[in-house]
Amino acid sequence: MKKITLIMSGLLVLGYASAEPSTAAVPAQVATTAKSSAADAPQAQNLSGIYQLAQKQNAQYLAAEATFNSTQEAVPAALGKLLPNITLGYNAQGNYSSSANASEGQKSKYFTQSPSLTATQALFNWGAWGGYNYASYQAKADAITFVMAQASLITNVASAYFAVLQAQDNLAYAEANQSWNKELLSQTQEKYKVGLSAITDVQAIKAQYEQAVAATVQAKNDLATSYAALSQIIGQSVTAVENLSDKFPFDKPDPDNMDKWMDIALKQNYNIVQNQFLLEAAKAGVSGLWGNFLPAATLTAKASRGLSYQNTNYTSGSNSASVGVGVSWNVLNGGSDYASLKQQQYTKEASKYTLLEAERATESQLKTAYLTVLSDIAQVEAYKQAVIAAEASVKAMKAGYEVGTHTIVDLLQQQQQLFQAQQQYAQAKYDYINDLLTLKNTAGVISYKDIDAINKWLTADKVSTKSSSKI
Repeated sequence: MKKITLIMSGLLVLGYASAEPSTAAVPAQVATTAKSSAADAPQAQNLSGIYQLAQKQNAQYLAAEATFNSTQEAVPAALGKLLPNITLGYNAQGNYSSSANASEGQKSKYFTQSPSLTATQALFNWGAWGGYNYASYQAKADAITFVMAQASLITNVASAYFAVLQAQDNLAYAEANQSWNKELLSQTQEKYKVGLSAITDVQAIKAQYEQAVAATVQAKNDLATSYAALSQIIGQSVTAVENLSDKFPFDKPDPDNMDKWMDIALKQNYNIVQNQFLLEAAKAGVSGLWGNFLPAATLTAKASRGLSYQNTNYTSGSNSASVGVGVSWNVLNGGSDYASLKQQQYTKEASKYTLLEAERATESQLKTAYLTVLSDIAQVEAYKQAVIAAEASVKAMKAGYEVGTHTIVDLLQQQQQLFQAQQQYAQAKYDYINDLLTLKNTAGVISYKDIDAINKWLTADKVSTKSSSKI
């Protein structure tokens, strides 16, 4: 089990990559406000706290843990066939007899008892040894299944948590967009009343305002759905979570070299390690089945005592002990042993190719995961700049609309582009975190320390979205 211990402890060694935090501010429309009063809002839960609850209450994880504990018992069960077997026995018999001569009238009662102790020990049983080796490797493979469940819990909790934060950001942006359109609609209606604006402008703004209202409703539904998904994972209601700091560093993976990540993954990827154990189990299964063609030797030792009584009177007693070696050899079993051996050999062959496929799949998945993280970093910066540019453009369009150099359609389109850029920026931020965890999971180095490292960048401060383009 040394390799399994190493693999499972591997979940505990790699923390979240840290570097000097970026001091770049978030878009002007996202500002950090003062902490909300505890009386006004429920206590926000952080990522580490939710993960700890999931470890204790997530049904899928607890089922995986129970299954792991169950499968590990197969090893001592297989070992038991190689260890001594001790049996206690006890026999008792009573007899009654009477004389055929009625005048004598003799009647006798006889009673015998014989306790015994028998011990057996397998001296040579190739099949039992093979079964023990098979059970040992299979238990290691089953342990990796539980390690996978631990890793999945980390990624599932993080994904659900940041889905909530993304939904919160989208709702904030949607509400800001709705407020902006509502204010513009109100001003345009007032201008229309005094003849300074055309009815077509009012209708165009009203149409976009209604779309903004619908987007806000959808954003509220998405947030409620995200909270429900997070609550399902931990088995209790979640109504508030801490927010991601605007100083969170979107650093490159550490190490910043795909080949190094590949080397780690080919040694520690959970699918690869599990299939290595399954291949060894299949080999042990083949070896064990060869035992059906070999003799088996068993050492047997027995001690017993016999006691006899007549009419409740002790009459005699005897002690006996024996030690012997028995050899058995199943020469022919109708061909079923040979068929079982061939079947296991094919299983071993299949395990070899399954391992090869796992290695190839890991190479592909690792490359994709690594490049995706790099792409996420670029997208975060690009969308942040897009938001800044879109905000400036909305201001310029508004000024141009006031002096007649831009139409209301131009202004509304630019505001819609700003809204879309804000949503894309929010998605890019949380995609980076999830994809970085996916990279670590693929490499087989993800651990609870990654959760704790991310948790340090969470804050209980409320982040509200306000439009910087005043109408």
